[in-house]
Amino acid sequence: MEIPNSISEFFMRQSMESTFVCKPKKHLSTVVAPSSKSVMQRIVAGSVFCKDSITIYHPSYCQDSLAALTMANALGVFKLESCDTTILKQTNQKSSHVLDCNDSGLAFRMFLPIAAAIGGDFKFLLGKSLQQRPTIFIEDVLEQSDIITERSSDASVFSISGKLKSGFYKMDGSISSQFLTGMLMALPVLDGDSVIEVDHLKSRPYIDLTLQIVNAYGVCVENHDYQKFIIRGNQKYIAQSFDVEGDWSQAAFALVLGAVSQPMSVKNLHLDSLQPDKAILSVLKDCDAHLMMNEKEISVAPSELQPFTFDAADAPDLVPPLTLLAACCQGVSKIYHIDRLKYKESNRISALLELWSKLGISIQYEEDALIITGGKIGGGIIDSYNDHRIAMTSGMASFVSTNPIEVVHPQCVEKSYPDFWKVFFDL
Repeated sequence: MEIPNSISEFFMRQSMESTFVCKPKKHLSTVVAPSSKSVMQRIVAGSVFCKDSITIYHPSYCQDSLAALTMANALGVFKLESCDTTILKQTNQKSSHVLDCNDSGLAFRMFLPIAAAIGGDFKFLLGKSLQQRPTIFIEDVLEQSDIITERSSDASVFSISGKLKSGFYKMDGSISSQFLTGMLMALPVLDGDSVIEVDHLKSRPYIDLTLQIVNAYGVCVENHDYQKFIIRGNQKYIAQSFDVEGDWSQAAFALVLGAVSQPMSVKNLHLDSLQPDKAILSVLKDCDAHLMMNEKEISVAPSELQPFTFDAADAPDLVPPLTLLAACCQGVSKIYHIDRLKYKESNRISALLELWSKLGISIQYEEDALIITGGKIGGGIIDSYNDHRIAMTSGMASFVSTNPIEVVHPQCVEKSYPDFWKVFFDL
């Protein structure tokens, strides 16, 4: 499936498969936030249980969203696509019991209980970074439903056998909320009511986003302070039309750029969004950035930025762009509750420590926190470790660096923001 406006062919033509020298656009002032992959993937997952066709306007076509579409297709969802519309229709004819997750953590964890609700034997193909991520908290829950799980010796395949049952479930939410999202989507279609009790839930706003989307499908889940969820059984997903809102996690890079380098306006963002990365606005206010907002766009302009403190428990994806913001503040900033970053596309804690140390910024890791002292950003060659957010952070740093920055494995941005290099840099 082709990704619209992908730059993969550009890198191939220029023989730059492995590195990219960042040349920031000089007169960039306005960008449009890409469509949210978090919203898109949840809508696609819901289509598996919907008998009638749904229409998705302004869909996301990044790699993670394409993974969700491919997995839904394996579960019988037929799709018609154009650049600005996707129509999904459940045919009830499973094309495969093999689901290719690529490297999408959300798609993998969300579609596990969805496939289990259908029942049978399924194999999930895991990309390289997914092979490194823990699954014990998933296995513990599936075993409560007598589902057999197995990982291949090289961790590239995760297999399940059995059928999800309604009933009582206990789970740990300290590593990720994504598997809980899948359970909340799958349990309502089963016979019988269910209850989920969750300990130490992180990324709570993403659960709000999940519940918003299942509610749009006509499904009801009771949320009791994010510790207990009561799910009535035998519910039906009702066909709807969806308009995918802009992605706050990707827009955060542009908003930070506006604060540290040049005035920027970002369009296609909803101020009433439930996406947790909307918290970037609070941080920018704390830093005394010049911030203007209305329903059409959000504008940020540079100022003498003050250091900040940020709790990343509910918005871990904000940490990479916030390290750039911290590097440009006049003082010491602290970003805490970050230990889950070890289990992302890379060990993001190690990757960020290496990134900023190479660029001449003082950064330390202390007791679940990054301590960053603002200073002059230099240049160098930065290994992205095939992590899209590390690559984008490195690229944005080039706008304020004293010397050129070269990014290793730049194509990894296609996981979430295929147009990133084209939007912000001269190719």
